[in-house]
Amino acid sequence: MSDHAYWLLSFSRNTELFTQLTPDRLQKSLGPESPPSREHLVVPNPTASEDESTDAENHLAGVSYSQTAEALRVRIRMRHPLEDRIGFAAFLFGYRADRPFQEMPKLRAIWRLGHLQVFAGDRLLSTKGFEIQRVRGVVNLTIPWSAAGNPTLLFVQVQGLAGGTPTSQTGWQVITLNP
Repeated sequence: MSDHAYWLLSFSRNTELFTQLTPDRLQKSLGPESPPSREHLVVPNPTASEDESTDAENHLAGVSYSQTAEALRVRIRMRHPLEDRIGFAAFLFGYRADRPFQEMPKLRAIWRLGHLQVFAGDRLLSTKGFEIQRVRGVVNLTIPWSAAGNPTLLFVQVQGLAGGTPTSQTGWQVITLNP
């Protein structure tokens, strides 16, 4: 989680000082799932070695988001077929105006070796309600709204993992939900 704190601090400082971030607003669902957001590109992790970055650029291609009535769906597009050593970590903060930052759910979902683990801080959570679907070059992660604290706004980042090491990442995304 120490790695995570660095990126949150970086996100906060960059946003406060230099950026007027425009949140992605998820579209209203006309069926069981809303249309996906624009795809967010993946860049090499600045702390990864050159070999790790090259690996990362070759497996994680882009990330988009959609919503259902019960959950957020994170769509991770892969460049190549999945290998055992390749995985991802998704970080999600569920914001609500009636909840202070320190009480906001801070989830970390890690998928590697075909296994999903979900943490709230350092506490391992049950994966009940979370789901992984693999379909032709795409991995879909479903995160129940209840686990994220039924938020109105999300802060999300996805990192590509090679052997457990973060090798690529999206920037932090701010996503507004559409009830």
